[in-house]
Amino acid sequence: MDDIQYSGPAILTVDSLGAAQGARLAIPQIIAVSSDVRGQNLAVSCNGSAEPFEPGAVRYIKLGENGKWATNALERGIIPFGYRSVDHGVCVAGNWDEAGRQLVGMGRTASGVSQGLRELKDFYGLPENTLWVTMADGHFWWAFAEGAVVGVEQGNSDEPAR
Repeated sequence: MDDIQYSGPAILTVDSLGAAQGARLAIPQIIAVSSDVRGQNLAVSCNGSAEPFEPGAVRYIKLGENGKWATNALERGIIPFGYRSVDHGVCVAGNWDEAGRQLVGMGRTASGVSQGLRELKDFYGLPENTLWVTMADGHFWWAFAEGAVVGVEQGNSDEPAR
């Protein structure tokens, strides 16, 4: 999940098909429109009116290994996230020392623990004006997350943990 630089105009949509467990809910369909002027703020049109498009942060999110969660995420309007071996309650509480210990317990190296903690802190802590982006099915997708992160019951290890 790295910061992303502006790379040009876009017309992109993500539909929210209702609340789903195991992820953050993607806000309903939004269409962003801009001109070809590099660095110009985008305008967002939802009901015919335009507002500045100024996300507080931008993060890339991988939708599972080789995109295995992408179809479900796009159909359900959710943003799934992994780290099944890190307790959801620990992250909700912001107990990052314990989350780090759990990452070490997974066999992560020091740099892997640091990266994992940054990703977890971002997913749990960034505000709703964070723009989440991904690549799936040959397209660039984006959404804003709405509400708190929802944990998923333990089950299939191939499914997202939250």
